Order: sequence, then structure tokens, then C-alpha cells
Amino acid sequence: MPINLERAQKIMTEHGLDAILASSPENFFYASDLYIPFVDRFRGFLSGLGAFALIPREGDIIVSTTALDADLAKLTSPIKDVRFTRTWAYFQRDGAHEIDVYENPVESLTEIVKEKGLSKARIGMEEKTLPVGDYRNITKSLPDVEFVDSSKTLLDIRAVKIQEEIDRIRKACDVSEKAFAAAFAICKEGTSEAEILGAFQQAVLNELGYIPKGIHHQNFTIGKHSATVRRGEPLDLTLRKGDIMRFDGGAIYKGYRCDFARTHVLGKAEDKVKKVYNALVKAEQNIIGMIKPGAKFSDLFKMGLKTVQESGYPDFERKHFGHGLGLITEEEPLISPYNDTLVEENMVLCVEVPYYWTGVGGFNAEDVVRVHSDGVEILTPNLSKVLEM
Repeated sequence: MPINLERAQKIMTEHGLDAILASSPENFFYASDLYIPFVDRFRGFLSGLGAFALIPREGDIIVSTTALDADLAKLTSPIKDVRFTRTWAYFQRDGAHEIDVYENPVESLTEIVKEKGLSKARIGMEEKTLPVGDYRNITKSLPDVEFVDSSKTLLDIRAVKIQEEIDRIRKACDVSEKAFAAAFAICKEGTSEAEILGAFQQAVLNELGYIPKGIHHQNFTIGKHSATVRRGEPLDLTLRKGDIMRFDGGAIYKGYRCDFARTHVLGKAEDKVKKVYNALVKAEQNIIGMIKPGAKFSDLFKMGLKTVQESGYPDFERKHFGHGLGLITEEEPLISPYNDTLVEENMVLCVEVPYYWTGVGGFNAEDVVRVHSDGVEILTPNLSKVLEM
């Protein structure tokens, strides 16, 4: 099970919380290891597909989902106490297959809270993602509970990974490196962005035997248009000599992501391209060299900014040089000038130093690292950073 339960209970104690209600798709999955396809399309209890996990400071996690997912929960989730709510589908359940069904998630939550003696407790909830209508219904049904926003608390819990999470990220990174290598291998004059993306996706299929939901954050951009930061679909462009290629993203494995980047030039690179790229790689290396438990994230940021500016780009600015990685691409903590929190062992971080030069191209040097007691392990070590190919 992915959740770092020991850390969760410790942080709840520090925040004076008796429990946390995890209702967003990523935090529901984090607490239950139960992936429900509809949940990330229909957020909230009023959708008729509401699901949640109640994480108590003491005792076991309780999960509530729809009767539609009863068999899936038994097959895939390690949580023993799973409650079910009514859905639109009809199931004939005989004998041992019969289950008790609540009318809706609010009723399910209310009964669980009362049953666990939490009717006057202090419970965290995700106010940033919980619909207003759900909030009103929950607080009306449980008037004596003190509900507080724990959106940031859950992110802080997720910031330090357990071994199961690290293993999933490692696998996602391994698949992603091989898929990126397959995409770069077909790059020659005349290759299209669509062909490059297709090679990446085919390699993911070859490695895993299936296409995981949400092959994500795939930026395969070429030429001067590679400075475009975010793009969902490939453009009708083909490679030419001297074009910059910026690949950024990765695959997903069992809910956990990889996010790294490589930049190459087809053939010879201009001097100005070499100069900026070398500055970015140097900055990334300097940041990674500083990462160890106890280091300040703001100091890591300062090192990255200082390196790029002193390499000939004094006007260069950036709001962060990386982020945590896990169930979503950009998690806490950020490597930002405003984050004075400390690096902890078993954090998994993406260290990145992008540079977007309109009319020239986009650049990024990015790797995934796991923090050890005395430094880091790079989880994306195999794909070359040599600029020219």
C-alpha cells in the first residue's frame, strides 16, 4: 500500500488532527491503492461516484466507494474495511456476494465517523478540491465535528516516500528512459513529431505489455517551436538539420510517474545553443550535488539561479528548479526561493533547469533523484545528455 501511514499519523499528531478525509482522486488512491477510473473524471460526492478514505490518527483506514467497485476493491485494495454506496448500476448479489449499501457518500461518512467515536473530533479535509455542495452537506450532517483544511497536510505526508512508492517510480523511470531512447533512435531529417511520439508510446507498450492510463506530460517538440512549453498534440512538423529537440515527461506505473527531460540537436548545434545548454546542465548538476537531508530547498534554488546567471545569462529568472514527484507530476516540495523547508531522506525529486528561447528553441536538463542519507540516487541515469546527435 503506497501510504506512508507512520508519517501520516505523526503529522496528524503535530497538527492536532484526529483523522483526515482523503477525497481527491490522487489522495483516495494514495490511502487505498484502489484505482477507480471514474473517480478522476467525476470529483465529489454529488456526482454519484464519490469515494473517500478516512485516515484516522489511531486505528485502520476505512474506505468508502460505490457498489460498482465492490469486487475491484476486494481484488486490488489492501484495506479491509470498505463500505459501499448506491450507484446507477443494478447488481444481483446472492448469498456470500451480498453487501450493505449506503444511499450516498455523506451517509457513509456520517456513519463511519459516529461508529469510530469521531463525532466531536477534529478532522482534516481537502477544501481545495472538495466541491462546495459536498462541504455543506458534510458539515450539516456532522455539526459537532471541527473540520479544517488539510490539503497541504496531505501533500506534506506524501513528500516522503515508502519503499513501495519508490519501487513504482523507479519502474516508471526505467520504462520512460527506454521509451525516450526509442523515440530519439528514429530521429533523422524528415521524421515528424507524430512519429517521435508514436515511437515513445510503442516502446511503453512493449515494456509494460499495455498502455497505462495517463501516459502523461508528453512534450515531444522540435525546431524553434520546441520553446512551446505545454502542448497536448504533436504539430505537423518534421525534423531538419540543426533542429533542437526537447523531450519532457515520462510514463506511469501503478499510479506513480516519471518526469524527466533531455535536449538534443540533430547534427551540429550553433554556438549560442551550446552555451545555454551547457549552463543548464551545469546548474542541474550543481543543484543535485547539494541535495542531502537537512539542505534547504531555497538554497538549492539559489545555487541553480546563480549558476545560470554567472554563465552569461544575468537576466535569467525562474520560479522553481524542480519539485516532488509521485502520484502527480508536480508535488510538494518545490525547489523554490520561498521554500525554507529541509530535504528529507526518501524524498523523490525532479531537478530541472529549463530555458525557453522564443525563435530558437526550448531546453531542459531534468532528472529524477531519490534522497539517501548522504546524497542522492539518480533514477534516470542512462539517457545521454550529449547535445549533438
